[in-house]
Amino acid sequence: DLHSFPTRRSSDLRFASEQLPPEKLEQVKTVFNLYDYKKQGYISPDLVERLCKNLGAYVTTDEVHEFTEFNFQEGSITFEKFLEFFAEHYLKKIDKTALINAFQFLDKGKTGTINAQELKHSLMVIGDKLKEEEADELLQGFVERGVIDYRRLATEFDK
Repeated sequence: DLHSFPTRRSSDLRFASEQLPPEKLEQVKTVFNLYDYKKQGYISPDLVERLCKNLGAYVTTDEVHEFTEFNFQEGSITFEKFLEFFAEHYLKKIDKTALINAFQFLDKGKTGTINAQELKHSLMVIGDKLKEEEADELLQGFVERGVIDYRRLATEFDK
């Protein structure tokens, strides 16, 4: 729904800047400037998802597509627009309890673990569907002997 990205005011940018830790704001500026290799003050829309993920924001392909479609002006996304979008998603916290409850649904044996392939499949077909590479990246480091300790995974997302 394109209406979920209303026209922003300067107070929204100030809010985004104030909500990010100073070192994260500096990192966002630095990385954005690296991708703005022509130093024109904007990046192409196809770079938004990669930048967000590289900087640690949880975004889905659909959210990025919606944002870039709404904010696409003359082939570019300005730093200000990117910062607002990034801050909104970087600050989005995944509730640990809700995540554990969702994982328990897949824990049929009540062992505290879930089958890694089953979770990967679920991530690719339910809700904000991830691509296979995104699911692999998300689960990297959590798979042990084909299963995932979902409390450990949920704790990592809660940091």
